[in-house]
Amino acid sequence: MKKLLLSALLLTVPLAAMSAPLVDLSGGYYTYGNVNSYSMPLAGIDIKSGPGQIKDSVVIYTGADGKPVTTNVAGFDDAYGAPNGTKTYASISGAVNMQDPGDKAGISNNNTNTWDANLLALKGYLGSSTALFLFNNNDTNEDQNLAIWAKVWLTDSGGGLYGRYLYLSNAGVGYGFGGIANGDATLYDPGNVIAPTVGFAATDYVLSGGQVLGVNHNLGADRVAYAADVPLLNDWLDTLFALNDAVLGGYTMHLD
Repeated sequence: MKKLLLSALLLTVPLAAMSAPLVDLSGGYYTYGNVNSYSMPLAGIDIKSGPGQIKDSVVIYTGADGKPVTTNVAGFDDAYGAPNGTKTYASISGAVNMQDPGDKAGISNNNTNTWDANLLALKGYLGSSTALFLFNNNDTNEDQNLAIWAKVWLTDSGGGLYGRYLYLSNAGVGYGFGGIANGDATLYDPGNVIAPTVGFAATDYVLSGGQVLGVNHNLGADRVAYAADVPLLNDWLDTLFALNDAVLGGYTMHLD
């Protein structure tokens, strides 16, 4: 059994965590920055992600309305809401018609413009499993090309950075290209990059296409299109989870 951190950091879809049967991702991936991205349709994996399937999950970003899909358990910020209507750009740190869920009590160094999780709560949620981010695409089968950029990092109780900043990024390659087949996601290290704006879309954003090798990835709001693994993050979590609970409770995961 593997716990999944289900997500939709795309323009109008959700980012969340859920449990699911063991997923075999041995068929290959593309590396974008510090992230390995897997296609669920090409891997022959069908993971449901409708409101009923993710209601007990940790949801980071969602277009679903109402509780309990948007309300997470203690130790995790509630879900950010996707923009309403047709928007070309949305950002947690520079919201464009996005619902700010507010900061949750009990999370050290909880930032106003990031989604945050207490590492002790994350340890309890994941158990012996590793974090895997899942992404929906869209539910209209329009706007086949969606763009995403993400940054994740860990801090201790004093707000100090643990390790370094990790990214889902096109790493400066032309928009619509990029990605390294079965690459090494531990190598990308651009430092502390500020969230890109629309003007930087040509280099910073990863393209989430509709048709990939002839397979449509616009699976709708209730099916996962992509899974993303962050090897360094999982390595660091393994190390930190060995700390005693009192110390671990001061650590936080931030996601922008």
